[in-house]
Amino acid sequence: MNTLKCSKCEEFKAPEQFYVRSDRPRGRGSKCKTCIGNSTMQVREWRTKNPEATAANRQRARVKIYDMSVEEYNALLDSQGHACAICRKTESGGKGRWHIDHSHKTGKVRGLLCAMCNVGLGNFYDDAALLAGAIKYLEVTDDSNDGQR
Repeated sequence: MNTLKCSKCEEFKAPEQFYVRSDRPRGRGSKCKTCIGNSTMQVREWRTKNPEATAANRQRARVKIYDMSVEEYNALLDSQGHACAICRKTESGGKGRWHIDHSHKTGKVRGLLCAMCNVGLGNFYDDAALLAGAIKYLEVTDDSNDGQR
């Protein structure tokens, strides 16, 4: 019978006890499913017991994507008065974190947005002409002026 050795527990197990990994020479992961499950549970337990450290780790990872430091992020948030750069709401919405808005052409960070404004810009593909068209549409179809269009 063909068996594989787990790199974590060092036990020999049937190939079915390892996840399929097409990028690996043997076509399976190096750790067995049991060891991966145990590791996942340990990480979840640590995150539950250490919410502040977990939040700090996630924050560092998020800002690193945009080549920012946590200090630069905090300075940007301070410069915006802890409010969305577009709508000025002080609640970030969504998952409770500010979205780092950036140019998809240059990667340069533009500001911090609430969830709704971030989705809105994304739906308009960051295209100023499309947004201008939407504004014009809203102005033309505004029915708050005694029914005049």
